[in-house]
Amino acid sequence: MSRALGDTIAQHIGVSCEPDINVVELDRSCLFLIIASDGVWEFITSDEAVRIAYEAMNGERKLRTQEAADRLTLEAFKRWIEEEGTVVDDNPRSFDQLLSVSEKTEQAQKEVRRALQAVLETGEDLNELVQKSEDLSLTSKQLFKSATKAKKHYACCKIQ
Repeated sequence: MSRALGDTIAQHIGVSCEPDINVVELDRSCLFLIIASDGVWEFITSDEAVRIAYEAMNGERKLRTQEAADRLTLEAFKRWIEEEGTVVDDNPRSFDQLLSVSEKTEQAQKEVRRALQAVLETGEDLNELVQKSEDLSLTSKQLFKSATKAKKHYACCKIQ
């Protein structure tokens, strides 16, 4: 991470809140503009992001821009889950506790991967899928809904 808005602690170790600014002129020939955080760029190259967005918007189903953005986000999330599955936790815990947590985490990762793959394959709207899911608790659905509303509320611009 090279920027941290409001992170006064990180400022002491050299992280700046001063943004890098690029001015880009857009015209009618531009198909789309991808603005994403390091959560996407850490796992997806610029070329891959363009391919994912282009295929989503110009494929058989010709998805809306929000659905294309959701597909890009899901792909980054899927890759993050895959990478985090290899992280070793070196906190001192008893072997039994670590084994139990590891087994539960592995099972949860399998379920998340299966669900993400299903969403990516069907092209369904993620909001609708979460709400109609019988496997998610009411609390999980409400948490997702709150997070989605917060994301839209605080966004500086909304993809239409």
